[in-house]
Amino acid sequence: MIKPVVRSTLYESVLTQMLSAIERGYWEPGSRMPGESALASEFQVSRNSIREVMKSLAFFGIVEPRPGNGTFLSPNALRNIHNTELVKLISGRSSLIELMEVRLLIEAQAAYWASERATKETIAELEAILKEDKRLPEPDVDLHAKFHDTIVKLSGNKLLIQLYNSIRAEISIQRKKFKEWPIEDRRKFSLEHAEILDRIKNKDPKGARDLLQTHIMDSLWKILEKGKAPAPGELDPQD
Repeated sequence: MIKPVVRSTLYESVLTQMLSAIERGYWEPGSRMPGESALASEFQVSRNSIREVMKSLAFFGIVEPRPGNGTFLSPNALRNIHNTELVKLISGRSSLIELMEVRLLIEAQAAYWASERATKETIAELEAILKEDKRLPEPDVDLHAKFHDTIVKLSGNKLLIQLYNSIRAEISIQRKKFKEWPIEDRRKFSLEHAEILDRIKNKDPKGARDLLQTHIMDSLWKILEKGKAPAPGELDPQD
C-alpha cells in the first residue's frame, strides 16, 4: 500500500513510491490514473507535489495526460521505467526543475563570460552553428545542443565547463522532448539563439546572460506547459 511520505523528501518519496506501485501493477497499463486530489490525499502531500511528479512521469512517457479526460498510465509504462537513462536520473535525485536551476547558474554565467571574452574566431564558431541550422528544413536538436555547448566552452572557465559536462547526460534526456514540439516553437528557440549571439557580438555580457536565462526558462515553462516564463528581471540575476 501507499505510505505517507516524509516531508523533507516529498518529490523523491512520491516519485519512488509511484514508480514502485506501477511496477507492482497497482494501476493497470492504459487505465485512468486517480486525480490530483485523490493522489494528494493518498500520499498525504499537497496537490502541487503530485503535479510536479506527474509532470516528470509524463515527460518520460510513463503517464499520458489527455486534456478533458484525465491522465492515463501509458501502455509502455514498464518499459519506460526500465529505461536506464531514467533510472540514472531518478537515482541521482535530480528533478527537472532542479536541473533547470543548475543550467541557469552555469549557462547564463557562461554566456556572460563568452560575451566578455568574445573574439572574431569565437563569434564565427557560433555563427557557423546558426547558419547550418538555418539551412535545414526545420530546427535540429543536435545543433541546438551544440550552440549551448559552445557557449559554455567559449566561457573559457575550465571548472565551469567541467560542471556543465557533469550534467550533459541529463540535459540530453531533457532535450529529447524538443523534437516533439511544434515546429513554430522550435523556430522560436532558434531565433532566440540568434538574439543571444547578437549580444555576444556586441560585447553585452549582461544582455547575453539575461537572454540565455529567459531562453532556458522558456523551455522549462514549455515542458511544464505553464505558458510564458518570467522576464529576466524576475530571475534575480547576479551582476
